[in-house]
Amino acid sequence: MNLKITNASLYIYIFEDELGESLLIANGESCANELDWMEDWDVIESQIQDMRLHKYSYNNNFAYRLTFTI
Repeated sequence: MNLKITNASLYIYIFEDELGESLLIANGESCANELDWMEDWDVIESQIQDMRLHKYSYNNNFAYRLTFTI
């Protein structure tokens, strides 16, 4: 199996909004603009208390948001 990555970037944002303190990890800077439409993000069920996990994907853009609700 060959894996070739060219011009790869990873964007990490730490912020707080009305949903709580969050960590956003994305492969495209434009994914941060999608935070205004959180209702379009998929909710990933987790057994971890005090944390919510969301996933965004569109074309070749992917992002994960971990929101701490403590």
